[in-house]
Amino acid sequence: MGIIISMGNVHFINENDVTYNFPGLTERLKDPKRCDNRVNCFRLRAEDLMLFSNYLGKIMKKILVAGAAASLMFAAAAANAISVNGEVGEHYTHLGVGFGTTSPGLALSGDWTHNDDDGDVAGVGLGYNIPLGPFMATVGGKGLYTNPKDGDEGYAAAVGGGLQLPIAKMFTLYGDYYYSPDSLSSGIGNYKEANAGVRLTAIPLVTVSVGYRYMAMDGKDGNRDNVVADGAYVGGAVNF
Repeated sequence: MGIIISMGNVHFINENDVTYNFPGLTERLKDPKRCDNRVNCFRLRAEDLMLFSNYLGKIMKKILVAGAAASLMFAAAAANAISVNGEVGEHYTHLGVGFGTTSPGLALSGDWTHNDDDGDVAGVGLGYNIPLGPFMATVGGKGLYTNPKDGDEGYAAAVGGGLQLPIAKMFTLYGDYYYSPDSLSSGIGNYKEANAGVRLTAIPLVTVSVGYRYMAMDGKDGNRDNVVADGAYVGGAVNF
């Protein structure tokens, strides 16, 4: 079953290789197995039209879901600050992007961490920032792609949150923790990550941070544990 679009016409091919042409408002059925080159067959079968309708419905659902996700991201980006950040530790590198991660409301994030000896972790996060007195609390979750050096690549769904506390005028203390049990992971056992540090914002455009990051994937099926990050880092971000 499939659809071919050419010269403004939509052609639907069902499992019996019967081709339906839909030029403009005219529905025309042309069966290459049962019609010669001089005859056009004008027959429409209700069951095949239903198949065509269902097929288009599935495509539209995928388009709507993708459009909703894109709209959510653009809405968050338009309403909140965007930051692009990077960190360098002794044995790992971390890159990330954030939408609204330092202001109240919806927050979106994406990140990738690499370690030559233990593999990679990439994630997309969705959270909500809530002011709590002097603190900014975040609750949310992450969808993760895991690629341990010793083990099979897979995925994990982690839940967690974090806290931010401005101190003085230019400094902010921050920390977060996310965890995924074995039941929400594939290719690995439990997954956990923690991050804590202090951020300096001398000018709104640029921030500098120092901290400690820990990311670990428990081994599965006899594979060893892979600790992607476990150490101090120095980082920076550009804010828009």
